[in-house]
Amino acid sequence: MNDLRDDLRRARRLAPASSLDLQRLHQRRERVERRRRVSAIVVSLAMTVAIVGTALTLSRGTASSGFADGGGGSEGSSTLPGPTVDLALAPGEYSYRRVSDYSSDGIISTTAVWWALDDSGRVRSAANDDTRYRA
Repeated sequence: MNDLRDDLRRARRLAPASSLDLQRLHQRRERVERRRRVSAIVVSLAMTVAIVGTALTLSRGTASSGFADGGGGSEGSSTLPGPTVDLALAPGEYSYRRVSDYSSDGIISTTAVWWALDDSGRVRSAANDDTRYRA
């Protein structure tokens, strides 16, 4: 039994001193939390700047596009870049739109609509539901 006690005492003397430094651990945790808070503030500020900049850019683009008066200016004049396309219907032409809708049952219903400038047209929502309108 004495040999065991002597061995344990010798092991205690030879083992390196272990001191738990709780103060350093606490300081490290505070540094990590401080960095997280600063990072959150920087990200929030960056997002705010991006949102405000985008809003200002869009508001300037809308005001300078010639559509601020609601009419878009005189016919043929456009301040928008790129080619212009005349979307007006000529007499005898129809405009066509096809819309598909999903019901809560998962059934797809498709509606096709044609219309002209003289208020004539056609609405077809199913094979047997086809309505035509005269001018």
